[in-house]
Amino acid sequence: MRKPGSAAVGSGAWGDHLSRGRISLLLLAMRTLRSHTPEKRDWQDGKYGDIHDAAMLFAVRHVKFDVQQKLVSSSTSLSRLPLLAFSKPRYRRVCYYTNWSQYRKEEGKFLPANIDPFLCTHLVFAFAKVDNRWQLAPYEWNDIQYPYLYRQFNDLKKKNPHLKTLLAVGGWTHGSGPFTQMVRDQSNRRIFLDHAVQYLRTHGFDGLDLDWEYPANRGSPPEDKDNFSYLIKVQ
Repeated sequence: MRKPGSAAVGSGAWGDHLSRGRISLLLLAMRTLRSHTPEKRDWQDGKYGDIHDAAMLFAVRHVKFDVQQKLVSSSTSLSRLPLLAFSKPRYRRVCYYTNWSQYRKEEGKFLPANIDPFLCTHLVFAFAKVDNRWQLAPYEWNDIQYPYLYRQFNDLKKKNPHLKTLLAVGGWTHGSGPFTQMVRDQSNRRIFLDHAVQYLRTHGFDGLDLDWEYPANRGSPPEDKDNFSYLIKVQ
């Protein structure tokens, strides 16, 4: 029995996956499109599901699998999908992996090994933090200790040499305090940047994502807007 006012879910494979949520349906669409040539289907007779299924399939076909953090860090293991070897892509598809998804229970648990290394052109590891020495530091105990999530994450490049990885610093819960202290003068900014380059190289990342949420907002003073600009202009 469904809730009053809720839409009925179509029958068949697409209807079954739609009832399990958007991620499940997207995964089925990816499998279907990778293994079949386009074909015409009549969605009005109910044989292949209802119009909701048709609309979702149309959307999946036309967004070219542009995905966001929710898909990459979903509870479904993307490692079960067939992997395809691609040439160097002509576009950028940037996806986030959240290091707290390791704490989900049972099938919800998600680790770097569960990521399809061919799904995105750029993978961003979220998050690192700014410590009281104005340097990058890991958030989770096992980012740089066994089982070494940084290493697992960057080892995906062994499977896809065209993949680029970045480390995101900040995030919503990080707040502005450490950023405000770091950007307030030139010497602190230089300490942060010099250490960041060393830190990224040591752990195998290709770049840094400054995820300050937000300069001159959420308790961050107005001058942080200019100070943040000074930070990203430093060579």
